[in-house]
Amino acid sequence: MVKVGVCVCTYKRPQLLIQLLKTLNTQVNIDDIDVSFIIVNNDVESNISNHLNTLKMNNIYCYLESSQGISNARNQCIRRCKEMQLDYLIFIDDDEWVGNDWLYNMMRAAKIFEADVVKGPVKTVYNNSTPKWIIESGFYEETSYETGAILEHCASGNTLVKLGVILENDHYFDQYYGLTGGEDTKFFKGIHDCGGKIIYCREAIAYEHLHIQRETMKYMLKRLYANSISYIKIEKEFSINKKDIFIRISKAILHIIMGLASLPIQLFKGKKGIFQSLSKLVKGIGQISGLINIKINLY
Repeated sequence: MVKVGVCVCTYKRPQLLIQLLKTLNTQVNIDDIDVSFIIVNNDVESNISNHLNTLKMNNIYCYLESSQGISNARNQCIRRCKEMQLDYLIFIDDDEWVGNDWLYNMMRAAKIFEADVVKGPVKTVYNNSTPKWIIESGFYEETSYETGAILEHCASGNTLVKLGVILENDHYFDQYYGLTGGEDTKFFKGIHDCGGKIIYCREAIAYEHLHIQRETMKYMLKRLYANSISYIKIEKEFSINKKDIFIRISKAILHIIMGLASLPIQLFKGKKGIFQSLSKLVKGIGQISGLINIKINLY
């Protein structure tokens, strides 16, 4: 029997966590899978045990991670899975939820494609109050692929990993990116560069409500800026050479020019147009900021 740990790092979201766990408790076609649920609470001021006890679920293990940052919480997940001698672990965010065939589809893809990592889509569910321009911008929509498509890196939300691949190469999440974002990109790129096989499974869907506080242009641009910084820093860590740096600077400058040049015209197209121009500008500035090692915390 295959042993799987579903790992959830949580921070001040008890109600959303309960919603997720309820959907995880309804999985079907998993008679050959021994599932454990590993919850790592990154909030030292709260005790979520009382919330978890209301579910009456088996195989829930709850731990506290006192060191702030998503990297620390995810690394504790890895250590706990190692202690439990599991075969796979699956990272899923505490504000997501899944259908009842999610785990079956995830494990099926891992078996069929002999994958070390399986990334499932996370579909954004918008609120009635979400501005139309945000939806049309596609900012919160992930790129979709065919099942079995090979990826070079991925995000950690809704992602299965073979534990042996992590332990063989001593892969852990970098604490430097714990509050900036980008820790998952570096983690999975490291697995890929060590020969790990990362594939996409479009059937293993997770859903995520868009938080109201993220429905602002200010937040979206800050997130884009932080992500651009982190991505460039990670590129530098993976042996980027002088030629690549020159190309990256050129592209960053081009983004800035395109953003500035298009802004006067986009002003007449409302917030969607303004965001399109500013996103190019911010992306370019973020890439240059990453090259000169500027750091900004997103969380």
